[in-house]
Formats: sequence, structure tokens, C-alpha cells
Amino acid sequence: MAKIIIFFSFTFIVILTAMTLILGMMYDEPSLAGADSTAADSLALADSVAADSLAGDSTEYAAQDSLMNELDSLKQVVMQYQQEYQNLQSQQKAAARQQTRQKTKEQIKQIAKIYENMPAEDAATILAGFETHEAAMIIASMKKRQAAKVLAAMDANKAIEISKQIASMN
Repeated sequence: MAKIIIFFSFTFIVILTAMTLILGMMYDEPSLAGADSTAADSLALADSVAADSLAGDSTEYAAQDSLMNELDSLKQVVMQYQQEYQNLQSQQKAAARQQTRQKTKEQIKQIAKIYENMPAEDAATILAGFETHEAAMIIASMKKRQAAKVLAAMDANKAIEISKQIASMN
């Protein structure tokens, strides 16, 4: 995944550099030759130079038209790479979220096993100090018999809150 992102980034930079150099050589303007700007600035600058060039001599029109077509093609390529890069970023973020959720579920199961092996009264006392949603996730991951014993050993109001939270998770 990282290799793909690096490839697209490198290709994007090469295309922008080529566009800047072509425009710099064509108009021999120092501001274009050494341009160090974002993709949007480069595209806007290319559009303004291209519009200015259309007002030129009719003999140069064919060459300018060819360069304009090439520039449009390069713009499309850059936009495609930007879209692909954004898609890859979205996929990477989704994969990271899924991995985090899976890791959290595994940790909760491990904690639930610890409380399952405790006497119900001790587990109830400890879990009563947790936030309701945390205690609900742990108790929901326990074996049903042990979860029932832990809830029975808790304060009735806390057990009701946790039970409601467990019911809303399903």
C-alpha cells in the first residue's frame, strides 16, 4: 500500500514539473521556470497562460493547440491520480478502524475471562466502578451463567443500567 502511494506521489510530482517546464520554456518567464506551488496553483497558472496564448499569431496556433491538448491530458492524469490517492487513503483508514475494533474486542474478551474466574461478588464490586458502557461490554463477553451471577451481585440500579446497555448493543 505504501509503495502505491509513493508511486502516485512521485508520478504527480513528475507531471507537475513537466507542465511547469513546458510552460516556462514556451514563455521564457522566470516565475514559471522556478515555480514551487501546489497542484491547484500550477493548474490555474497553466489555464491563464493557455488563455493568453490563444490570442497569439495564427502560425503558432497549431503548436499552441497541440500543447493545450497535452496540458489537458496531463490535467486529467493528475486528477485521476489524486482520486486514486484519496481512495487509497480512505481504504487505509477503514482498514485501520477495523483493525482497532478487532483488537478492542479481543482485549474485552480477555478482560471478561479474568472476571469470569473471580467470585461473582468480587467481579460485581469491581465492575460497578466502571463506566456503564465499559461494564456492559465486559459482562456481555462473559459466559451467560457467570454474567448473571455478577449482575445479581451488583446494586440493582447499576445492574439495570448495565442490562439496558447490553440490550441496546444487540
